[in-house]
Amino acid sequence: MGLPLDRCPECGTPFDPTDSTTWASTFFQRQYRRVARVGFKLLLFNLLILPVEYVCALYAYESVSEIHSFLLQFIVIVGNGFFLLLLFVAPPRVVVFLQVVLALLIVPRICMHGVRHHMLAAESEQLIEFLEQHKQDNGEYPSDLSGYQFLHQSNKPHFQLYESSDFYGGFRFLWYISNHGTSHTYCPKRGWSYYPD
Repeated sequence: MGLPLDRCPECGTPFDPTDSTTWASTFFQRQYRRVARVGFKLLLFNLLILPVEYVCALYAYESVSEIHSFLLQFIVIVGNGFFLLLLFVAPPRVVVFLQVVLALLIVPRICMHGVRHHMLAAESEQLIEFLEQHKQDNGEYPSDLSGYQFLHQSNKPHFQLYESSDFYGGFRFLWYISNHGTSHTYCPKRGWSYYPD
């Protein structure tokens, strides 16, 4: 039994049964139609995952290093672009799997850096209060942090330096999130500063 009309039952496109150019398709045409069928779902998936990955790549500037951030931005854009091109030769589930793997390699680690950043910022606020109270009680800032009780002991190794010096307005301290070469510094004279490795 043939079709009642000379029209594609799937997409509604009319064709001429006597003209193969109106219904026969090349490999790329078939692949294009296959990609188009999953395009909307894949678009929604990418609208969700790509911004998250890219924001994490940008945040790596604060937590890891400037070079690492640029590298992650490149990987997010070029890597996902390459995976999407694979749609023309690979099943959609393979492409989605590769994109999920890439996201899992980037997002959880950077999110953990964000948690540590928040903890160190809170620790810094308490430390500054401690230092100012010490000066008020003793007339000078402490020479070290031996008398300070950390909110979270896991923050302690991240504080690389503390020194009491009039040059910095009384004291300065600095800490890192994941890379020793990328430090956040505070001193009363200049406030907060940041050095990306």
